[in-house]
Amino acid sequence: MLQESPHCLLSLILDKWSVDQSTNQIFTLDTGWVSRGRVEEETRKAAVGIYRSGISANDRVLIFPDRSFEFLRVYLATLRLGAVAVMANPEYTESELAHLVALSKPTAFWTRSESKASFLLELGEAGMHLGGFAGPGSHLTSSIGKLLRIADSPSANGEVPLDFCQGTDSALAFFTSGTTGRPKGVLMSHGSLGSNLKALQDIWEWTENDELLLSLPLFHMHGLGVGINGSLASGSKVVILSKFEPSLVSSAISFHDASMFFGVPTMYTRLLASGDVSSLAGLRLLVSGSAPMGIELHQSLKAILGNYVVERYGMSEAAMISSNPVNGIRIPNSVGPALPGIAVDIESESSEILVKGPNLFDGYLGDPGSTEASFDPFGRFRTGDSGFIDDSGYLVISGRLKDLIITGGFNVFPREVEEVLSKHPGVTDVAVVGKPSQQWGEEIVAFVVAEGVSPEELMSACASQLVGYKLPKRIVFLDSIPKNSMGKTLYKDLKAVLG
Repeated sequence: MLQESPHCLLSLILDKWSVDQSTNQIFTLDTGWVSRGRVEEETRKAAVGIYRSGISANDRVLIFPDRSFEFLRVYLATLRLGAVAVMANPEYTESELAHLVALSKPTAFWTRSESKASFLLELGEAGMHLGGFAGPGSHLTSSIGKLLRIADSPSANGEVPLDFCQGTDSALAFFTSGTTGRPKGVLMSHGSLGSNLKALQDIWEWTENDELLLSLPLFHMHGLGVGINGSLASGSKVVILSKFEPSLVSSAISFHDASMFFGVPTMYTRLLASGDVSSLAGLRLLVSGSAPMGIELHQSLKAILGNYVVERYGMSEAAMISSNPVNGIRIPNSVGPALPGIAVDIESESSEILVKGPNLFDGYLGDPGSTEASFDPFGRFRTGDSGFIDDSGYLVISGRLKDLIITGGFNVFPREVEEVLSKHPGVTDVAVVGKPSQQWGEEIVAFVVAEGVSPEELMSACASQLVGYKLPKRIVFLDSIPKNSMGKTLYKDLKAVLG
């Protein structure tokens, strides 16, 4: 029996399933369209099957998402059991997986990769998944000691404990992107996820009449936490593409009745380069996030689409924090005002962005020290980003504090230099880092992907727009800038190149 809780994620989903069950909701390549009623039935059968294998409330289920309906069956069944879905990047190496298991201590896992399954079972035999959590997650106990593999297509009938949901119940564990260090497990509750989706429904005018075209990875907050969960909670339809490819996006728009598209700047860049970006013109909402969108890309897209893409701001620990409006003034290089119910402040000395609201995570799994350090004395989450609020009340992000370069006693955010270099017509991508220097403390190094451009030409472009201490001391040409699956630059990999 469902226990009502304000804005509980599972409550929002079940409420929509109870209305007009014949309405189509999810489209995947393996099954085609699946109605609300069938999603409810299939996830209930999967939950019964998983429960009978020994999994129950508070257990952690490590899930390697693909773009199939079968993945969604297992994911939603996990939520309905009251267990915690721990999302893993399918591309993780064995070393990264071992780190993941040690942090999340899963009771079970689901994957279609036999090599990953064999490795995880070896970790289970070694007991790497055993033990409790200190601090965040300490309430999560395991019902069994053995690490179980959930069978493909679990299904059974019968009565088992399902659909009990309180806002404080743990729902999901995401892992941070690890762009500057090893990933941490971010524990999110049903209440934090549900309240955030209600705010997005308000600001994005997201209703059951919408249809989202989704090609983002599904192990991340953007793709799963917002794209999938948001569609289910609003009752809208979602079309899950097999992968991101500009031609696939274009053909899907012509075939489906899509009204929304969520992407990252890299996706919009590829759509623009391919000539397929004009296919987005008929959609009512285009959202970009997970990495900053440069002003040049904003302007190029507006010239074709008629308006700026809606850039928003979010992170694993806080879901969505702010967004440019659907109706109203969209300001490029800003991420709009804070979402309803969320407070955003700027720390006076460091300019760090601080966030407080029902959207915040419960902490880093088993890491009370990092959890405590991530909040200030007033309970505001330290985002690690620097920024300011402009005269319109819109949040502008300057960059990551960890990426801040201190050269000759002056502070330089990489994004300042990257924006200048990216304006050069021969440059297709750029990333800026600091390299230790005996003379300057740090010196600025720019990694550039370009054709037919000399270092001297780029230095001249910088000198015309930047004060002297912000100029790169060195320009390194690369074939590509290393990025993760969400399009975020891997600055640590670039620093490793410099030694």
